Amino acid sequence: MNEKIKLLIVSVLLGLLFAYLSVIILGYSAAYPVPEFAQSYPIMAISAIDLIVAGIPLAIVFSFSAQIIKRVGKNVGYLSYILLALPFFVISIFFGSFGNFDFAFFAATIPKHIVIVFCIIYFAKRQGVVKA
Repeated sequence: MNEKIKLLIVSVLLGLLFAYLSVIILGYSAAYPVPEFAQSYPIMAISAIDLIVAGIPLAIVFSFSAQIIKRVGKNVGYLSYILLALPFFVISIFFGSFGNFDFAFFAATIPKHIVIVFCIIYFAKRQGVVKA
């Protein structure tokens, strides 16, 4: 089997595992209580809690998965990292489409997505795929 195809298959399978683990992580972050002092700025508080409680663990799981991809293939491109994160974004869009489309929802959920995008850029730059 061609190494590029093997790498893409591993990326998709790890992406599905990443999406499964992200549901567990987001379940724990949804159960985190909002502190009392956050009543004056609730969107800011929920965004900060989402960044700390969900964004950092998602970045750690993504980093472990990206390291596995890097060990499997020699010529890892940015497509492998995008395929790793794609199931997570599809699940986020799918479940987010049933909710309200207001500013508070997007302001509270954007931080974890930004963290994953930064992880994709970081690993692509580290591989030498993206020239900055």
